[in-house]
Amino acid sequence: MSSGILFVLGLLFVFGSDRIVGPFTRWVREQSQVSSEKLYPHVPSGLLGTFERALAFVLVAFAVPQTGTILIAWLAAKLAANWQRREGSGNDKEDAIVRANTFIALMGGVLSLGLGALGGLIAGYGLGNYGSVE
Repeated sequence: MSSGILFVLGLLFVFGSDRIVGPFTRWVREQSQVSSEKLYPHVPSGLLGTFERALAFVLVAFAVPQTGTILIAWLAAKLAANWQRREGSGNDKEDAIVRANTFIALMGGVLSLGLGALGGLIAGYGLGNYGSVE
């Protein structure tokens, strides 16, 4: 395969993976019996997912040193910034929903980063960063 085809194929993981991550997180919410209704301002998950897949893609495709550390730091920062958090209400059921949403966001983020990294790996081979494609 030519390097251009591999690079474009890798990019498809960045922009096409919403078709995998979205249904996955919806399924996990259904299994967890957690509503997907947002009652507070938030960054749209599709936009956030595209950003994090693009981040993983660039870091992996161009073989940036410490890529794993950077991606783990991104996930930690996203969760630490209370991406899906509400203040504890004292109501055990509501607090359980907040915890469930946090873990669902973490699982979706890991899947999203993994798909972006896979796309970056494919593109990286096309760029010659991981050996020959011949």
